Amino acid sequence: MYTQPPKVCGFVLFGLLLCGCSSTLVVRGGMVGAIKLADIVELVDTKDTILKKYGPPSTTSIFDCNYKGNTSSVGTERWYYIQHTLWEAPVQERKPCSYRNVAITFNKRGVVIKKEEITKENYVEICKEATKVSGCKTTLLQEAFRNIGKFSQARSI
Repeated sequence: MYTQPPKVCGFVLFGLLLCGCSSTLVVRGGMVGAIKLADIVELVDTKDTILKKYGPPSTTSIFDCNYKGNTSSVGTERWYYIQHTLWEAPVQERKPCSYRNVAITFNKRGVVIKKEEITKENYVEICKEATKVSGCKTTLLQEAFRNIGKFSQARSI
């Protein structure tokens, strides 16, 4: 004899379906949100105190710090704490929610000499100079028809 499944099974399946469609917040990188720049004291905090407070950095500088405004770049080291937050939905692409990048610069003795939050304004120094390149200038029609007849099928012998 055939019996219908109880209504409870339907509700359970519906609940599982809804759970699979939920959005999530994905955090990549270190927990930079915990870093308060006011808590870092220049010329007092050291590498050891920063490691104890915030853990290891996301990355460190590979060269001496040659950034804008640095007058004593020889022997300095820069630590970067990077956090990237994404909003992830099952059917949609990941959408970036927020970025937070903190840079801490140490002198030769390992003492903090500079702390800053990296933003788009101070991330890259853009050079306004341009290099002239010699060459021919093409028109829109030349660009569109440049490849016509360039590629032909190989002849069979």
